[in-house]
Amino acid sequence: MKILILFCTIIIFSCGKDNTIGIKNHGYYINDEYDRIYAYYLYDFVSKESLKSFSETVEHEIGRTTIQYYFSHNANIPFRELNKSLTFLEARLLMQKYFYNIKYVYMRDKNTRGRLVDCMEIPDDPLCNGS
Repeated sequence: MKILILFCTIIIFSCGKDNTIGIKNHGYYINDEYDRIYAYYLYDFVSKESLKSFSETVEHEIGRTTIQYYFSHNANIPFRELNKSLTFLEARLLMQKYFYNIKYVYMRDKNTRGRLVDCMEIPDDPLCNGS
């Protein structure tokens, strides 16, 4: 009986999916209007589907813009500068200075439409390089 209980416990915990494994928050900016920018480390084993699923759960205010930058897990992210940014534009331009380390960008617009851009596949996308 104890073996059965142990086996069931292992099955239950191993079946749970934690979509934050491999995604580490490393910086955050929010202005007075609740526009947000997040900076994350992203490990290579995280699938695009898992990343999109995670991105859709990040806090967002209707009528505002939220941008999530996902950097290579070994990149330097200017998190102190991000936290101290004075405006949303300043924070966004700061993140785009590090475009060479950005793997993905997820943006939710004022209408809550989300868009995930693979910056390795589409490096010329304005969300990736700021052009």
